[in-house]
Amino acid sequence: MVQPMTKTKVDISKFLGRWVNTYKETKGIASFEISSQDGVPKFRAFGSQTSHAPGDWGEVDIIPLAASPDGGVAKGFHITYEINQVKSLLAVNENKGLLIIAIYFLPSEGNGYFSREFFFLE
Repeated sequence: MVQPMTKTKVDISKFLGRWVNTYKETKGIASFEISSQDGVPKFRAFGSQTSHAPGDWGEVDIIPLAASPDGGVAKGFHITYEINQVKSLLAVNENKGLLIIAIYFLPSEGNGYFSREFFFLE
């Protein structure tokens, strides 16, 4: 019989703060903030003025991801948004001090599209 894995709380503290897109002309997320409220990690994105949703996208929960099933330090996370009938799936990972977001935009009508953007901690 396979034994269930114990659930380890994943630490996201190294990601806390305000992150800014390295590409100023982005048509996606201009910046975002990561916070922790009562131990629950939160993400608040701000779309660029040319985004499908300019301004504050609101706050959502982060689902942290470790490097292994029993790991306790976050290597990335994922989140979802739904704004203006466009569902957005964000897969985030860290590399060389940057956070890289792969964004999958899935509109209820028309073609979906993909974007990958890079962010630095301000």
